[in-house]
Amino acid sequence: MPNSFKCPDCVSKQPRKDNSDTPIKVITDLNKSESSASSPLEYCDSDDKWSQIMQELKSEIISMRQEINNFSAKFDKVYTVVGDLCKRVDCMEHRLDALEQQKNCEPPSNCSNKFSEMMECLKMELNDRDQEQLLMDVEISCLPEVKGENPTHLAILIAEKLAVKLSEEDIVSAERMGPVQVMRKHREVSPNGSKRKLREAFRCKHYSNQSRGLDLKVYLPHV
Repeated sequence: MPNSFKCPDCVSKQPRKDNSDTPIKVITDLNKSESSASSPLEYCDSDDKWSQIMQELKSEIISMRQEINNFSAKFDKVYTVVGDLCKRVDCMEHRLDALEQQKNCEPPSNCSNKFSEMMECLKMELNDRDQEQLLMDVEISCLPEVKGENPTHLAILIAEKLAVKLSEEDIVSAERMGPVQVMRKHREVSPNGSKRKLREAFRCKHYSNQSRGLDLKVYLPHV
């Protein structure tokens, strides 16, 4: 009786046979044999690839460790340098504080007193020199003021009229006194001489000419 006419219960009760003649089983056996024959080479290739990858990873890790070690060494050097700088700054601050406290606590020393005395002496000398410079000044009045005039030349002309030997080297500076104003009398000419004797000579000649009644005439260039 063919299997197609049997019920499922009867078919399940029949013993199973080894259907070795079926083409499907032969094909699967061939495939298994081929796969078993080719698997060792594939395993070798995969092992080589994995070993190569592991070697590359190992070399990369070693290089990274070296770089990290170098960086840590440099960082340690920077840390030590910064620590030394901080110590030096702290030492300088302590020294400055000590100097400030010492300066505030101690009375003024002899050196400061000497410096103050020297400053006073210098001030007095400068004042004396200023007074001497004022003694060398001469004021000449009643001279008409003309635009473009030369006060130094006027002082030399007046000296010639008074028979006083005077040159440009003997005059430090010469100028009209005061600001320029309209409808006002002419400003005085004040030559500053380099020697005190010139002032005394001007004074003596001026008084002698006044006593003799001499008239001084100065011709000024017109611009």
